[in-house]
This record gives sequence, structure tokens and C-alpha cells, in this order.
Amino acid sequence: MRTGLKRKLNNHAPVSASVTASGNDADVLARAFVSLIPHMMGSLRRHLRTAEGGDLRVGQFRMMMAIAMSPELSISNAAEVMGLTLPSASKLAVELAHAGLVQRTEDSRDRRRSLLSLTAAGRDVLQSVQRAAEDHFANIFQPLTPRERAFLLCAAETLRPLFKPGGRSGP
Repeated sequence: MRTGLKRKLNNHAPVSASVTASGNDADVLARAFVSLIPHMMGSLRRHLRTAEGGDLRVGQFRMMMAIAMSPELSISNAAEVMGLTLPSASKLAVELAHAGLVQRTEDSRDRRRSLLSLTAAGRDVLQSVQRAAEDHFANIFQPLTPRERAFLLCAAETLRPLFKPGGRSGP
């Protein structure tokens, strides 16, 4: 384990951790995350339905977030980032374009490629929905102790690069 990560974990470890991640416990950690992800996504999905911009589905929100993080993203790159097939990503792009949230433009270097960008309305909706989602999760995390929240923040910062396209996909 990298020294910096070890130091972060030691400084932010929750008081009552039921599992410690070391050695071959990667499978235990994987099971914990695989069982947690549906609960988090379900919570986000339920909240998006009731939040401002409640017509936005999780997939649409994810695509808008991907576009915001990488302006003029191609549909094929969006599909890759989101783990979707090209037809599924294209369908999402069409839905968002019809709603006036995303603009599709022809790539000047390759006319076969469509580039996606958020419209002004799309940026406004995304900002509103993103803030509502952040507030939702902040309310969920509120009962945690400051030390537990610091630990989870450290974990999120440690995990983020592993899940970016081109990030580490294994040992």
C-alpha cells in the first residue's frame, strides 16, 4: 500500500470499522461496494424524481455530468465513459437534445462524429439538479461523525482516479 494512502487511512479510520482493507481483503471491499451501489443509485433516482428538474433520469444526469466534465464530448466517448453501448448513448443524447439541454454538433475534423455540449438551459438544469443531489447526500451523511465524514471523503478522493477512463483497472 502506498505510504500516503496508508497515512490517510490511519488518520481518518472510522472508530468502529467492521472490516479492515488490507492484503487480500480486496474481495471483501468489492462485495461491500457492489452491494452499496444499488442503494446509492436508488436513493439518487428517488431524489431526482422529486427534486428540481424531476423529469431528469439518472442516465440523463450522468450524461450531462460527463459532458460538463469534458465539453464537446463525442457520443462514442460518452458511451465509453458511461459504460453504455453506442446506440444507448445516442438515444440519451437525442432525448437531451429534444429537451433543449444538449446540443449536438458535427465534428469539424470528422463529419461522422457528433459532439455534445450543454446548452445554457442544460447548464442551469444540471447545476440545479447537481446541487439538489449534493444536498440530498449531505443530509444522508449528516448523522456521521466528523471523523467518519473525513474518512469517507478520503476514500472518495482515493477511489476517483481508479474509475476515470484510463484509470487503473487492476493491480
